[in-house]
Amino acid sequence: MRSPLDGKLGVRVTDWNPDRFVATMPVEGNQQPFGLLHGGATCTLAETIGSMAAAVHAARRSRSSGSS
Repeated sequence: MRSPLDGKLGVRVTDWNPDRFVATMPVEGNQQPFGLLHGGATCTLAETIGSMAAAVHAARRSRSSGSS
């Protein structure tokens, strides 16, 4: 359950279950011109966590939409 964009940004799932989902992403290589984490990269991390967590949670009952 990993998208090509997740791979490019280095998103890595470190822990998951139906009640908890944890992922990391390096700042290095994902910065905007001022050296800070790029907002688009932050949104990608949030979207990845949300979609995967929804899929893991829904797997117990049904299917989620918007999953990676």
